[in-house]
Amino acid sequence: MDHSLKTKPQIIFAGENHGGLAAFKSLQSSFSHIEVLSDDDNILKKMRRSDSRIFSFREAKAPLAVCAAYRQLIEKEILDKITIINTHPSLLPKYRGVHALAWAMINMEKELGFTIHLMNEYVDDGDILEQFRVDYNNQSSPKILNLFNENVEHN
Repeated sequence: MDHSLKTKPQIIFAGENHGGLAAFKSLQSSFSHIEVLSDDDNILKKMRRSDSRIFSFREAKAPLAVCAAYRQLIEKEILDKITIINTHPSLLPKYRGVHALAWAMINMEKELGFTIHLMNEYVDDGDILEQFRVDYNNQSSPKILNLFNENVEHN
């Protein structure tokens, strides 16, 4: 029996890659039915029977979404209809856009972190809900990425 047809989706997840997978797994521990907007095979393999795949925000039924490593621009019309929370791998407002973590490391920032914020029509510009700082002590890039993924998954 397909339970996804009987229960209303509680939240939308949109994302890709390792950061997206960590966020998706975290959402699964809190929500029983997630609408999944992703082409990432690793994320799609982790879907449960109660989750459902969507191909655009226009199909979504849930009123709330979380984006993690989602690279598509979202139209204002969608943002007006759905509350969307984004995870971004920098301490905003610094390093908006793509490759934020790489730029912070290239610029030898003493402090790295990630931001959870509401999305608006501008890239990485909405109201900041929370920021998490990550102590990296000049570790190698793979170790830093693992620290970030662990922090996303557990926060």
